[in-house]
Amino acid sequence: RAMSRLGVVSQLSSIFAHEMGQPLSAIRYRTRAMQALLRLPELKKGMMEDCLRTIEEQSERAAGILQKVRAYAKGETSRLDLLVEATIADLRQSGRIACPVEVSTVRAVVTGDELELGLAVLNILKNAAEAVGIDTDPGIAVAMQVSERSVVLEVRNRGAVVDPAEFQKHITGAPSSKTGGTGLGLIIIHSIAEAHGGSFAIRPLPEGGAQARLELPLEAKRDGIEGKKGDAL
Repeated sequence: RAMSRLGVVSQLSSIFAHEMGQPLSAIRYRTRAMQALLRLPELKKGMMEDCLRTIEEQSERAAGILQKVRAYAKGETSRLDLLVEATIADLRQSGRIACPVEVSTVRAVVTGDELELGLAVLNILKNAAEAVGIDTDPGIAVAMQVSERSVVLEVRNRGAVVDPAEFQKHITGAPSSKTGGTGLGLIIIHSIAEAHGGSFAIRPLPEGGAQARLELPLEAKRDGIEGKKGDAL
């Protein structure tokens, strides 16, 4: 239990440091540029306005990140479907998902912060992407279903047939064989799911690959649920 909490805090801290580092670096360099421009004998109004515009934009971005952290402390709500779609888009843009993805989502509001829930979704999708080839079509199938009280996110990958003994070692937190891996990814997902009153399970599929299943309780006061099926991301 302590290890799982440590893993969550470590990854959340890394995400926060990375997200805040970008706007702060932009602000720092534009401030230095402004100082250099002020030392010039001739006023470079256009360049100074560009620096000020960037500083303002990045300040607003940093404020938005801090607002997310404060929202986490207050236990506000998140749209799980939007988190899933945004994570897939980010992974595809960064090249970490190269195979086709079949997506079917439904509007689902859950209690919790985007940082922690997004970390769970990220780990699930990264694991799926690492298990399939580039040409598998679709390599990953993502689906969401809602019941009266909960939402279920299922992620299937069409990877190789996995030896049950090796699969069991992986899901029980044995050291990862991946370069730079910590072996904590699945433990972190379990911990986040439990902290939100939900559950997480993963099982090998007889035809190859695996299915991950994340279940989370819906927000107590549910708004209307609208489906968005068969989208290709």
